[in-house]
Amino acid sequence: MSYTETLRSEINAKIDELDRTGQEWSPQWIAHTVCAAHDDGLAQNEHAEFWKYGGYKTCREETRRCINRRAGDEESAELQMVFEGFEHLQRYYVVERKGDSVGIPVEQLSDEELQAKAALHRSFGAAHFAHADEIDRFIGWRTAPPMFAEELPVKGVKSA
Repeated sequence: MSYTETLRSEINAKIDELDRTGQEWSPQWIAHTVCAAHDDGLAQNEHAEFWKYGGYKTCREETRRCINRRAGDEESAELQMVFEGFEHLQRYYVVERKGDSVGIPVEQLSDEELQAKAALHRSFGAAHFAHADEIDRFIGWRTAPPMFAEELPVKGVKSA
């Protein structure tokens, strides 16, 4: 197992612990807790702060990734946990609270926060449909006979 996998395992264990008790997933708190568990491995000299800082930054970034995989707005999030009785409603969502992105249990989100998530997912849908339409349009443009190619303008692509 790589050390990245070991770190992810520690982070996900903390997330699972918080999930069992319905607590928010604060990336700073999780990263500090994981790092504190390894303080004994640091030499106490003039270089200690450098390694603490680098270790925390790495752990904090990996914590963000783990939280986003489980509660983010990524459609392909493989670890997302669905709220019982629903097919898509997640048990946690990442929202901005006090200037930080935090995983919050769905029951603790305000109506405004939930409405913002719904709007975000609707915008994903609209963007995905528009993207699909452009792919279809490109196929038509690409396969069009040369005399009709100029009738199908595509930004950034010059016709022959």
